[in-house]
Amino acid sequence: MATSAQHATADTPRPFQWCPGEDVTLTVLETLIPRLAALRYEVPAQDLRISLQRIPTAPRSGFVMATVL
Repeated sequence: MATSAQHATADTPRPFQWCPGEDVTLTVLETLIPRLAALRYEVPAQDLRISLQRIPTAPRSGFVMATVL
């Protein structure tokens, strides 16, 4: 699967800085994202407001998933 962040080789270096574990991370993400997107789950009532006063921002109650199939 081709991505915008093509794997670098000695002949084709990346035009930006990268980390030694980046190839592994990209491979894991390429594998997991379709599986996570296909999950069926319910989102119970929770406070999903995001405070712009906090960095990094996150929903007040986190993000809770229930009945994950």
